[in-house]
Formats: sequence, structure tokens, C-alpha cells
Amino acid sequence: MFLLGMINMFIIFQVQSQNERNLGKIHFNGSPDIILSATESNGAFTYVLENESEKSELFTFTLYDNSYENFRTAVKQKLIDVQSVAEPTPEILNRYFFYFQNQTHFQVLEKPGGLAMKMDFNDTLVVYGFKYANLSHVKKKDVANFLASLEYQNFDPANFDENPWDPAVYSNFIFLKGIKAGVNEKELTFKAFEYKLSEIEKFKPHSLRWSELYKEIQYRYYLFTIRGIEEKVETIRKGGKSISEKKLDISILKKEVDGLVLKETMLIDTIAILANSVRALEIEKVLYSKENTSIKIWTLPEGFSLADTIDQKEYIQKFSNILTRANQIDSSVHVNPIPNLDGNLSKSDLESKYGENLRILESAQASLDRFNAIDPKIRELKDIMARMDVILESSQFRINEIRDSLKSENENLKNLEEKIQDSIKVQIEALKKSNKFNFVPTTIQIEINRGYLENIVIEGDAFTYVEPAIASFADGVSFSKTKIKFVNDYPLGISSKLDIEKLGEIKIYSRNGDGQINFEMRLGNLISNIVEILALDRTDYSPKDSAYTIKMKESSSIDFPKPNSKEILQMKVFSDFIGLNEENPNGLIQLEIDKEIPLVTKRIAQPYVWRPFRWAINKYGNIGYFNFFKPKFVLSKVEDNNRYLHPKEFIEYDEAGKPIPPGNLGVTTLDLKLYERFVIGTELNLLLYNIPYGKSTFLINAGMHFGRTDFVSYDTIPEITIKPREYTNTYQPSIEGLWRISGDERYGFEFAYGVNWVISDQQNFTQRSNTFGIDNFKDFKDLDKQYAIQRVTLLAYLNVNQNREGRLFFRYRSNSQWRFFKNNYSQLQIGYTTSLTKRVD
Repeated sequence: MFLLGMINMFIIFQVQSQNERNLGKIHFNGSPDIILSATESNGAFTYVLENESEKSELFTFTLYDNSYENFRTAVKQKLIDVQSVAEPTPEILNRYFFYFQNQTHFQVLEKPGGLAMKMDFNDTLVVYGFKYANLSHVKKKDVANFLASLEYQNFDPANFDENPWDPAVYSNFIFLKGIKAGVNEKELTFKAFEYKLSEIEKFKPHSLRWSELYKEIQYRYYLFTIRGIEEKVETIRKGGKSISEKKLDISILKKEVDGLVLKETMLIDTIAILANSVRALEIEKVLYSKENTSIKIWTLPEGFSLADTIDQKEYIQKFSNILTRANQIDSSVHVNPIPNLDGNLSKSDLESKYGENLRILESAQASLDRFNAIDPKIRELKDIMARMDVILESSQFRINEIRDSLKSENENLKNLEEKIQDSIKVQIEALKKSNKFNFVPTTIQIEINRGYLENIVIEGDAFTYVEPAIASFADGVSFSKTKIKFVNDYPLGISSKLDIEKLGEIKIYSRNGDGQINFEMRLGNLISNIVEILALDRTDYSPKDSAYTIKMKESSSIDFPKPNSKEILQMKVFSDFIGLNEENPNGLIQLEIDKEIPLVTKRIAQPYVWRPFRWAINKYGNIGYFNFFKPKFVLSKVEDNNRYLHPKEFIEYDEAGKPIPPGNLGVTTLDLKLYERFVIGTELNLLLYNIPYGKSTFLINAGMHFGRTDFVSYDTIPEITIKPREYTNTYQPSIEGLWRISGDERYGFEFAYGVNWVISDQQNFTQRSNTFGIDNFKDFKDLDKQYAIQRVTLLAYLNVNQNREGRLFFRYRSNSQWRFFKNNYSQLQIGYTTSLTKRVD
């Protein structure tokens, strides 16, 4: 329960530390008991005055506008109610404010890191397969099996086993000599192969020889097969058009047909529109005819007698003539007025007497005009339709003619393709035995960790590669498609510009077991472009530690960000259970701040090692050197209890038996480390050996640190407010071996053993290995000048947040005297790793 309580306490402390920063404390107005402390949270500054001897709070206030004037005014107002504390002078208050204000300069602002680089990927690329190969290690039997699989060749396995580097072994293989007609050229081609054999035979390690021989033979076999196809196709098509030319002719005819069909459709649509217009006009004509036959004349002029069955047109015409005559009379009357005598006829008389009939006549005249205009329009539209019918008929004839030509051309093309495919059937089947494949990636996963491309997983489809120039000849051949996955064998550096330039040369593999096809890909064929984003003084381009996924159907590029400023420095806040005992000098609360900076991020896979030591090198491992540089600061004594080292005082006596002051002081190397107040320094990785399949990494690191240990020369513990009477600086070179086990992204383990040399300046004291049972200074001084301490560390951690933003850890350390393990002390620590930052919302 106590352990769970401590874990909970540290988690709460970490969460609070993200929002609140301690700006320190001072003795107010020189009083040893009155303490003024300050904290900052989200821009609000809180000041607290306490009496430590009485454990009481005297006043507190918060400033959102943290200026000196506001600070001074608030202190004065609060001190009015605190009569036991004198008001400091303005100069002292200004000094206090300056102290608290400048604590903010040691905090890191939380700012976005910006872009590190951009990466683009190809949507299709060429990869190479190894048939019968055992994972990535090609053996002699794999080359022999491939040569034996070429059934139409003569191959003697016995001669190959006896001396695979003898050119005579390959003399029966035509594809190694070339296929040109000239004998001299064949000889030159084979001489080039002989030279290649002699070069490959010198390669080290031996496994690389078989891999290169396999690739050389496969390359020449593929080239031979492709050339054979090209020659046969050229022979068949002599005197006629090629397949590509025929396809071009067919394409032109199809385009012409498509144009004519479009034109035909437009003509048919236009004729249909015209026909609808004609029908509309004919309907309108019928309606006008019915309208005019319904006209009734109830009152006729004197002297007119018309039969009821009079022709409609004639009826309208007669009244039209009357209306015209009336208009003439009216005009004459206006020009030559005459008396309006009884019996004389005028227009006004006609209008008054026959007005209704005249209005009917006018309407009938308008209808007649519209009626007479319909027939010419109908005749015009029918003429246009007739001309379009002629054009449509001609177009349809041409369409049928071209379709017949297309049918004939397609049959000729099909016959030519079948003839070519029958002729090159052997070569096409042989092509399937080659090792050149097309690969179409579908998903790419990338993990970036500590300046490395730690893992890359590429999923996609692979099928036999066919040269574009002859791809059409293989249309009838079925090439199987295989779903495969590529992974990297070891982490790839992505920190420096050289790392980025060399990334394209790295090969990754898809392994499917012995007897299957195992594929090889150059990252340069997958990654089309990498653009590092420049910034002032930037020499490290490594992106933020994270996992990224690219769906190629959605996007073929990705932007990698730099880590935010809060992620730059890691801070460990932890407690030592052994330090819970007030009599034990182990620090109850301790702090560590460090940063791992990538240096040489190159890894060597399967290095060549002298034969007697090859057993120590795992064939799936990789080696790195000077991989990182790690600055570190450790504050081991945060609390005041048991902070100072008490050297052992050796008393000398005079002849009378009285002690002679002052006595000689002696300290042990182990005590200098145990009471160490703080240490600052760095570690450099010398060697890294990574075994991915074993989830293990072995490291050898060297370091140089500078420490300080405070001590007093008497038994009385000094007051908190008084500085220690003495101190010593230590120089601490070290070397450490570490085994790191990464079980899961959520947890891991580390085991380490190291030697640390603690060399002090020995001002006013003497440093030796131990003081057990020694009361005489001479005996103490005669001991070995042993400065070495050996340390064993066991560490387990749990990532409580993603991307290692919060890590809970448990660490046990045992520090002991070199060659004398009984002289030791231990640390049992639990803590939380977080980022050192100023929170900015």
C-alpha cells in the first residue's frame, strides 16, 4: 500500500509540475525563520510568507500583472497586518523581486518545433526476388538450384561444386554469352562475365559472394530473355506494321467513329426537334381554321345578301374590302369636307351602325394573316429536315464502313498478337523465372526514434516485371500477383544530411522462408525525394519521435515535424525509499535532467569479423559507434536533512597524551559519492550492438562528470541558512556496459554495470578506500589510493502516456568499493520522467 501511495504521489506531483513552477524562496529581511517563497502557474505569480519555526502562514497574495510596483505595494499592504515582521527597504524588495523574476529564464518555452523534412514516395517501383534463397543470405546451393532449373540448358552440378568461380562451368549457358550474331561480340560479352566472376570471388564476407553471383546471373538471364523476345517480335513484323502501329491505326479509326457517332446523335436530335416544330405549326393551323369559321355577322350593309354557306375566306375578303373602302372615304372627307346630308355615307355612320361587325372583321383579318404565314414555315422546316436526312444517311454509311475496318484491323491485330505470343511463349515462361518484379506499395508505416528510422513496414503487391516496350506481347500471359511486406533489418540514421543522402542506398527485405521468393528493395526506388527543412544553426534534421502511417491511395507524401520545445529536455523526479530514514544520507527527493543527442547514426549490419571471433556476431544484429552524446545534471540532495559529509577526524596526541588540534581528516571514496550534492557531466556512447529479433540492445558508454560534496569538520549540523564550512569538487571518469530490453512500447527493462572513478581535490582532507577499524591517521594514509567505485543498476519503466511523454520508473542501484563489495550503499528509487518546460496556453 505504501508503494502504491508513493506512485500516486509522484503522478500527482508530475501533473502539478506541468502547471506550477517553484521560483524558489528567500529569508525575508535577514530573518532565519521567516521565509518568502514564490510560485508561477499559467501566468499567475503567488507569493507566500511563512514562519518556519512556528509552521504558520503569515500572508499570501497573487499577481497577474507581475511588476515590481505591484509586488512592492502588495507586500506593504500585507505587512500592515503582520506586526511581528519589519518592512524591508525598497532596495531589498527590489532585490527579492529581481531574484524571483529571473528564475523564469531557466525554463523552456513550449513552442512548436516546425517541420523537420518532407518525404515523397513512388507509387510503383522495381524490386528483385531471390528464389530458393534462405532469407537474405544466398548460399551456393541457391545459385546451383537456379542454374539447374533452366531445363533447356546443360548444367553439371559436380563441376559447379568443385569450382563455382571457373568460367568453364558456365560455358554451356547461352544467356551468359549474349545473343548477338557476331562471334567476337559474344566472346567480349563472356570476357566481361569472366572479369565479374574474378571480382566477386574477392568479396568478403563469403555470403556476399554468393549474393552478388546470384544477382549477376539473374541480371544476364533477364536481359537474355528480353532480347530474345525483341528479336522474335522484330522478325515476325518485318514487312508489315508493328503491333503498336496497328494499335495506333485502330485508335485513329475509333476516334473517327466516335466523332461520327456524336455527329449522328446531334443530327437525329435536331431532326426530332424540327419534326416537333412542324407538328406544332400544323396544330396551330387547324386551330386558326376552327376559330375563323365561328364568326357570325348579324347586321349586313344595305345592298349585301350573303348566303350562310359562303366560303370563309371569301366572306372575310368581302368585309375586308368594305373596311378598306370605308377608310378611303374617311380620308377623303378629312381632306375635302362635305356636308353631312341625309343619304350620304361616311365612316362614322358605318362605325355607329356596323361598329361591331368592323371589330370582328379586324380580328378576322389578323387571324387570316397568321393563318397564311403557317404554310411557308412548314415548307421551310421540311426542306431542312430533308437535307439533314441526306447528311445522316451519309454519316451512317461511313460509320458502318469504319466499323467494318475496325473489325478487320482488330482481327489482324489479334492474329499478330497470337502469332507473336506463340513464338515467344518459351521466353515469356522463362521470364517468370527471372528476379525482376514490379511492386505497388499500398501502405507505408514509419517509426522515428532517437534520430533513427527505427522501423519501416511497406505493404503492397508484386508481379513479374516486363519491359514497357514488350508489355503488350505478354497481355495473354497470366503473371501471378503476390502480397508482400518489406521491413528493415536495423535502424537507419535520419539525423544528419549525410544520413539523408545515404538513405536511398539502403536495402530492405521481404522474407518468406526457405524455398520461397524473398524480395530486395532499395529505399531510393521507393522514396522519390527527401527535402530537409532548413533553419538557422540546424544540423540535426531528425523528426519527432513517433509512428507515422501513409495510405498510398490517399497521399504519396508526408511531412515530419520536429519535437516541440517542451520535449527537448527530460527531467526525472524521484525519491529514494532508503532515504526515508532520516539517519540515512540518501536523498529523499532527487532530480535528473538529461538529453540524448544523436551523433554518428550509422549502423553496420553483418560486419566482417576475423573467423575466430565470428561466433560473437549474430548475423541478424547490427553495430554502431559514437551513436549519441548525453549531457546530464543530477541534484541528489534537495532536502536539508543529512546533507553534509562528516569526515573522520584522526586525533594525534602530544607526549603528555593531550590531543593536538586540529586533527587530520579522512574520507572514503564511497562517502564522497554517497553525500554528493550535485553532479554535472556527459556520457558518450562508444559502441552499440543491437539484436532486433532478441529485442535487445547492448551499449558501452564512457563518461566524464564533475561533482560537489559538502562537508563539515565537526559533529554539529549547521543551520539551514548557514553555508557549509567546506566542500570538495570531484572529477569522475566512468565506463559502463548496459543491456536494454524493449519488451513493448509500454514498458521495458535495463541492466547496467559500470565503474566510476571519483577523484577529489583533497583540500584539507585525505581520500582513501575505507575507514573501517582504522583509528590511526598513519594507517589510514598508508591504505591504497583507490578511487574506483563499481555500480550495478536494475531499472524497469512503464510508459503511462504515448510517445514517452510520461514514464514511471523503478530503479535499484548498488554502489560498492572496488574489489571490496561489503563496503557499499544502495538506492531504491521510484519516480517519474517528464519534460522540463514552461507551460504556455
